[in-house]
Amino acid sequence: IAAASEVPLPPRSLTVVSSAKILPIAYTGVSAALLTKAIRKPCTKAEMAVLLATSGLSLINLGPSDNANLASAKRACKNTAPSSSGKAKQERQTALTWRKVV
Repeated sequence: IAAASEVPLPPRSLTVVSSAKILPIAYTGVSAALLTKAIRKPCTKAEMAVLLATSGLSLINLGPSDNANLASAKRACKNTAPSSSGKAKQERQTALTWRKVV
């Protein structure tokens, strides 16, 4: 039996793109998981209250607010040009810091 020669595949590069579009989906998933855990798992009333409150918060508040923060950070980076000194450099650095934090 002849052995087939293996052709090496070129390495794949992964491009990471920050997108706020995934946030509502992620928060809805987390909310559903917490809600399911609160309903199905035997736990105390206090634990159930915490799970339900966290589930509601992640569904109602965190998705839209984080989406707005990320959009704000993207606008700040887009509106500030690279600079080497002075107030323009400070504004650019502030915009980049805000983007990294969000």
